[in-house]
Amino acid sequence: MFPQLTAALNTTGSLVVAILNVSVSTPEVNPNCLDYLAEWQLKPESLEFQHCQPATQVNHPTKLTAIYHVPGSHAAGVEDFLHQEFGMARIRHICCSWHGHPWGDYRDKQGQSYNVLMYSEETLLQQRSDWPQISTFEVVVEPVDA
Repeated sequence: MFPQLTAALNTTGSLVVAILNVSVSTPEVNPNCLDYLAEWQLKPESLEFQHCQPATQVNHPTKLTAIYHVPGSHAAGVEDFLHQEFGMARIRHICCSWHGHPWGDYRDKQGQSYNVLMYSEETLLQQRSDWPQISTFEVVVEPVDA
């Protein structure tokens, strides 16, 4: 923790100095937050690991969902890969974004099952040829109870 000095002039023109205590801490890294696709050696180069969030499909408090981003210009290649490797359905435009079902699935060496899914940010672009104009698609790898 380092003190921070702040200086200002008061209404009479006198210099007033205040010392503020500011604590600086580094964000805590959760050891359960894994880049699953990299761990499984099944990660396309254009897919960027972002972060983890609590898993909603598993009854285990330490299991986390991994979130990835891919730019629209590389989304078709990532979709092909996820379709081939995990059996994920091709995504399609429904209402206001690209998404699909059934999701892909994977079982790791420890027997844990995972859903693998992909979707776009909200967009009115309805043609696959327009995907490069979509800034981000998200890929989610989520542990599930078997």
